[in-house]
Amino acid sequence: MAEVDFSDEESAKAWFAKHSKEKQSVLSFRAAMRALIAFPKPNNRTSDLDLLHVYRALIQPLRLNSHLQSDKVGKKSSSTTEEYVGYPHTFDIADRLSKLTTPSDEGFELTQGAASSALAAATAMMAANFFGIWKLGDSANGATRRARAALALRLSDPAILEAADDALFADSLESEEKLWTQPLWPSEPPPAVVSLYDAVSNCLSERAAWSFWRRWYQEIWEGTFKDWELAFEVARLPDHLWEGSDALEKVAEAIREIERDLKSRVGPRLVKNADRLFDLEDDVTIGDEPIAFAIGQVEIALRAALSGDANNGFKENSDEAVLIQTACTEYRDQHSNVATAFWNACMGLQHNIGTVYPDDRSLISLQNTLYVSVEEMCQHSALIRDRIARLAALETKRYPIKEEREELRKLPEIVSEDMTERANEELAKVVERVTEVEKPARVWRAKLVNWLNTLSKGIDQGQKTEKKANWLLNLARKIGKWFFDDDNPDVP
Repeated sequence: MAEVDFSDEESAKAWFAKHSKEKQSVLSFRAAMRALIAFPKPNNRTSDLDLLHVYRALIQPLRLNSHLQSDKVGKKSSSTTEEYVGYPHTFDIADRLSKLTTPSDEGFELTQGAASSALAAATAMMAANFFGIWKLGDSANGATRRARAALALRLSDPAILEAADDALFADSLESEEKLWTQPLWPSEPPPAVVSLYDAVSNCLSERAAWSFWRRWYQEIWEGTFKDWELAFEVARLPDHLWEGSDALEKVAEAIREIERDLKSRVGPRLVKNADRLFDLEDDVTIGDEPIAFAIGQVEIALRAALSGDANNGFKENSDEAVLIQTACTEYRDQHSNVATAFWNACMGLQHNIGTVYPDDRSLISLQNTLYVSVEEMCQHSALIRDRIARLAALETKRYPIKEEREELRKLPEIVSEDMTERANEELAKVVERVTEVEKPARVWRAKLVNWLNTLSKGIDQGQKTEKKANWLLNLARKIGKWFFDDDNPDVP
């Protein structure tokens, strides 16, 4: 690959013209993230809202990169480069930014009270363009130069500029796929960069409302960020959440809700059909041979455990036996549901053998067979593997209380007109499994938390549905405490 001098504007433009939008996206994103050290904390010219908009601007490029947009995340974005850079209408806001800058002895700086939307909208653009990598068009050139000068007030150290140029050139030699998992700096950054990074990190550590952004920035810096699904959802948050004096708190709460939704997504989701009714999405399926083997082996081991020594205490109505039987019959053709039920039963046996049940050979064999069968299914489906991992990561904080059980029993009837008959029947079954058992299985509780969270946010709003929507929202927040700690908002 021919060398390029990114410090030379014409050389950079010519190089970028030859590469895909995905390549432009990841290089620009990484350059902008390096420049983020210019915005350490609110001061007399920037506020929480300014900085929040800076982060919103910087997370937008993730919406374009096709490498990160898998079937799990959603369909590929149709955004063009001009639509996603930093913010919508970037060029117009760049012009606004130029009017909010004034010359000073040191160069250009933002005037007192500069509009946060102007600063935010131009951030990704000016940060990337500061390192000579964004083609904006003649109409924005003047504004861009001023924005770059404002940013340069904090990034004027030659060592920073040289390290940034070296990092950008190193990025240009890598594939866009690999760059999403690489540290921002290919070698040890200079002390001046580390000092500014520490200032940003310390600022974001001061309040829990910044927790997602602190982790996101740190892991992008280190090349270890993996929650792309979460990042996509954050980038898609609606405009109204990002405005107002309480925007930081509103966005933080919305991010926590997204995290809870993703963490409890252990099976098929509720999705709206063409009639705007909630229906269950189709579950994943794997090949006939591996699923037949996985289920067949478990059925043999279950029969042996149930017909073995009567002193083992294991019966057809034992929690683990019910889970297995449900998976092998009702969910036989829904393979992630089979896998999660098997995994839950396996963990139940692991916990109960030696306490509730004796160290019985047939029970130990059943536990081992469940584990092997789940492993077999995970090898054939990444989605099954992801759902098992989410289920395993959920930690029970408490079990349902009497008040919650009573409210949940009303749920299927209350939302029946908002759901397909099939979905409502499945909801009723899961509600029964959760409300009629002292310590219901984790998989049923997780599904119910996820579905109720979806219903609480997705019921069509209107005067007639306001009472229902509020009831669903309150119930969703209550049962979310089965797994999530609201007393510590820094922990989803």
